[in-house]
Amino acid sequence: MNSRRMFLNGLAAGAAMALLPTAGHAAVGGTPDEAKAMLDRAVAVMKQKGKADAAKIFNDGTDGFKDRDLYVVMINDSGVFEAHGDIKAMVGRNMIDLRDPDGRPIVRAILSVKDSGMVEFKWKNPLTNAVEPKQMFCSRMGDVVLAVGAYK
Repeated sequence: MNSRRMFLNGLAAGAAMALLPTAGHAAVGGTPDEAKAMLDRAVAVMKQKGKADAAKIFNDGTDGFKDRDLYVVMINDSGVFEAHGDIKAMVGRNMIDLRDPDGRPIVRAILSVKDSGMVEFKWKNPLTNAVEPKQMFCSRMGDVVLAVGAYK
């Protein structure tokens, strides 16, 4: 094997190892209380800046709206994500029929929130790679629902 290939293989292996959590230093996710606090801040930003500017802030994850596994989603009444602070590819997609592994209709449940509330479902935790119970704290703002979730 030539030295360039050995260097690149070593670099790739080192990068992969750096991404793995080490024993005793596993990543810690956000708590339900932190999710509620982020949602409260998101509601305040939307009231102050309006839906379009708030969506940009949430999508960018700026102003503290992306913290570990905590982020804001904004879903309109049709089930289209107007903001997704973690997966940008979700923005503009209609996910009205999205279900958890047990068949629970996640987006429909979130959209059923009249004022504020909490929706529970199961989802793959990116920090553990296991399907775990998640609580999504929701607040209706006109024709959209803002939500922030935390694993239990």
